[in-house]
Amino acid sequence: MIQIILAGAAAAMLALWVRPLKPEYGIFLSLGAMLLLIGAALSQLDVILDLIRQLMDATGLEPVYFRILLKIMGLAWISQLASDICKEAGCGSISRQIDIYGKLLILSVSLPVITALIETIETLFAA
Repeated sequence: MIQIILAGAAAAMLALWVRPLKPEYGIFLSLGAMLLLIGAALSQLDVILDLIRQLMDATGLEPVYFRILLKIMGLAWISQLASDICKEAGCGSISRQIDIYGKLLILSVSLPVITALIETIETLFAA
């Protein structure tokens, strides 16, 4: 795990060194490092999914809420990655729009959970 972090930091330093000489190579080097880090993170996904399954079994909550949680995590990750790529390419305004759209998507996906939470609070106060 630490090796991946150090490889990412080394790629960032190399990109900083290469960028003044050949800006396009710096961007490709950064994108390559991002792909390396994504691959490493995805390799750890099984551990996270197992933990979520254990939580689901222990709590007895409906699986739909955990699916929504996974969707939210995926949307946050993908929108942040796309935003970072745009920032790296010098497209700050597109990056900010991706951030806003990602947040709106997360809100829309989480509405069933928010609705269920409000209904639960209403039943607690009604009793």
